[in-house]
Amino acid sequence: MCASCRENGFQWRCHDCLAEPVLCSDCCRNMHGRLPFHRVSKWKDNTFCRSSLLKAGVTLDLGHGGNNEDDESDGDDEFFEVVSGGIQFEKMRLRKDLDRDGNPILLIVDINGIHQIRARFCRCAHGRDIQRNVQLLQMGLYPATDGKPKTAFTFRLLDNLITDNLETKTTIVKYYAKLQRLTSEPFAHLVPDQTRELQRANREWRNIRHIQRAGFAHDKERAIGEDDLALFCPTCPQPGINLPSDYLTDSQRPFLSIHTSGSWKYKRTLSADGNFKQDHYIMKNPTDDVKLSDGHGYMVSRGPYQEYLKNNPHSSTEKSTCNEHRAVNNQNVSRAHLDCTGIGAIACGRHGCFYPHSVVDFQKGEQQRNMDYAFVQAINYIKVLLLILMLYDVMCQYWIKFLFRIDKAVGLSIPANLDIHRGIGLFHVHGHQKDCFARYAPTFIPGTGMLDGEIIETLWSVLNDTASSARAMSISHRQEYLDAHMYDSNYKKMIHMVPTLLRKWKRTLPMVVESQSDFRYLDLAVTAKERKEWGALESAAQRDRNVNVEAMDIYDVREAPTKAELEHFLANKEQSDSNPEGCAAWISMGVAITEKQYVS
Repeated sequence: MCASCRENGFQWRCHDCLAEPVLCSDCCRNMHGRLPFHRVSKWKDNTFCRSSLLKAGVTLDLGHGGNNEDDESDGDDEFFEVVSGGIQFEKMRLRKDLDRDGNPILLIVDINGIHQIRARFCRCAHGRDIQRNVQLLQMGLYPATDGKPKTAFTFRLLDNLITDNLETKTTIVKYYAKLQRLTSEPFAHLVPDQTRELQRANREWRNIRHIQRAGFAHDKERAIGEDDLALFCPTCPQPGINLPSDYLTDSQRPFLSIHTSGSWKYKRTLSADGNFKQDHYIMKNPTDDVKLSDGHGYMVSRGPYQEYLKNNPHSSTEKSTCNEHRAVNNQNVSRAHLDCTGIGAIACGRHGCFYPHSVVDFQKGEQQRNMDYAFVQAINYIKVLLLILMLYDVMCQYWIKFLFRIDKAVGLSIPANLDIHRGIGLFHVHGHQKDCFARYAPTFIPGTGMLDGEIIETLWSVLNDTASSARAMSISHRQEYLDAHMYDSNYKKMIHMVPTLLRKWKRTLPMVVESQSDFRYLDLAVTAKERKEWGALESAAQRDRNVNVEAMDIYDVREAPTKAELEHFLANKEQSDSNPEGCAAWISMGVAITEKQYVS
């Protein structure tokens, strides 16, 4: 008996309604007028066979909010071609354009499968002037084409696809293959393949969502410009957003000198790095490339960037004065099948948010002109701030002629009064010569705090999961795809910023007490004269480091002597003292015996 009317015998079972009720034809049709994408089975030969709401006579009413009052259909049993036994589908046949009542048959893709449904477009005096694709949009369906669409995707499917891709990096091909199996488990390969249409709709829908989030959906007067669709760090100092209007002139917040208390609060930290996982194949037909949001997010505008590369050819014949680094040695490495060998990006060094409009493509290796463009775009995004810290793996080589290159480059400029501090992340600095540690480690840069300078490496670990999909896309599609994932990275940073900072603050409080205690204990061993002399040397070094980085060599950071070096020193000392006892040899022997005891 029908679970709804309790009068007629049941013929249908809905698998998506709560408790999977059994229904008669009339109740099934009435209950699913606004639920046309539920999956149903029909009772036949003493069993339930997979069917569709098209066969039950359900019609998708378009116009008037789904309250179209035209005559309803009685159903259609010709949706599937059934083989012997009546319970298996040998072939899922696409319907003709129109049913016997003249209603178009649409292919609707939803999160639970692919559906064919009878649609009734509004034909009243008002609805006759509304195009069919607009009527579909009004009902939450995104048409695959304009004019007379035959395929549409539900809004929730497009949202689900984007979320699935952002979180699990699922490709559209695999996502649609899942939908085909949900539609027909044994004959998924016979379900209509709309992958190409879904790829196009997904790209358009993603761009629409970014436009909506940026506030351009209902603002037709304002044109979308560079970085307008990007999201940035809410914590980094930004004039007009999280800084007082008088932050440059307020005497209680001195700014221009890093040695004056309070100025560190207004310093921006830029962390740069290259990524060679994000390469890109050469397009076979570049004329087919269609741009939707060129330069509106994190990737730089392609036209001005290409013009800059054309006007500023790469020329680097200088030899490295530090250790051999891949970023320096591989500047001219190219691949015949690639038009892009990787990307270079800038992120805020403290919170790990990508800088808008500062991600560039590498044409060969990690050339300085590429990173120059990225740094300048990030610096100019800062607007008014006058103090920044630049962190880069090869800063000791990169900075040598940085200002000279910027001054000579066509199309690049930075504020003349900008005070730039330079550093190398704490992981990479140990791969340099010993002199680089005191000169470039963030530990020795006032106002930097506990900063490792390697946070951008953590961003690559997530973004690299998109490399296999992005490398075969069109140029513009890849740009929008990477923009979407960098936007999502910044978005998640933003919504978790408060609990993250609170957790770090609680962890820092006992560390501050411990550090102060250790410093007071160390300070007791220093005389007043030494304290004064060392303080003067440190102030002079910090004052001169931007002009002459060798001023930081006063720290004379050296590694502890090895065991062999100590033995050699003590042995020589014994000989010079004419001591026949051989204390160094005895001590060495005792250490060796102790080590053997621990091993055994």
